[in-house]
Amino acid sequence: GLDGRVARLTGTASDFGAEYDSLADMVSFGLAPALVMYQWALSGLGKVGDDGAQVVLVSGPVAQPDPPGVTVLRVESARQMLAACEAALPADGAVCAAAVADWRTAREADQKMKKVPGQTPPPLDLALNPDILATLAKSPHRPRLLIGFAAETNDVIAHATAKLARKGCDWIIANDVAA
Repeated sequence: GLDGRVARLTGTASDFGAEYDSLADMVSFGLAPALVMYQWALSGLGKVGDDGAQVVLVSGPVAQPDPPGVTVLRVESARQMLAACEAALPADGAVCAAAVADWRTAREADQKMKKVPGQTPPPLDLALNPDILATLAKSPHRPRLLIGFAAETNDVIAHATAKLARKGCDWIIANDVAA
């Protein structure tokens, strides 16, 4: 069985922004707004009541105002997001809901890349983005509860269960992005 550590979630996109890199796949780009909606909603959980919880929200570019009582760290790339998450440790819990692209361009152009009539596009070299969830799971300051999301288009529960084991987190929220 799933032993209660994999949950299925259905979400819809909104007008929220998201983390972005210079290259994003269709699933990450299309799903990111919905996950940011969940991430922002979850950031408010620590402010319920007067329990004194300190909440840090690491967020890509969004149109939302900062949630009250929450420290917001804004980032624009996966590498910046990882650095901000690591800087926010130690923490009792972390919900990693950003749909960070697996790949980015290996080199960023320092100026506009102009098209030249008759010339083919330049080659696009890719580099692997950091795996934020797996990195936090291996951190010496690992949160006691680490929750991740799995954006899947098929075999949702099987892929989410495999991700749970591969990433080393405690829970996975499986999001069927094909639904």
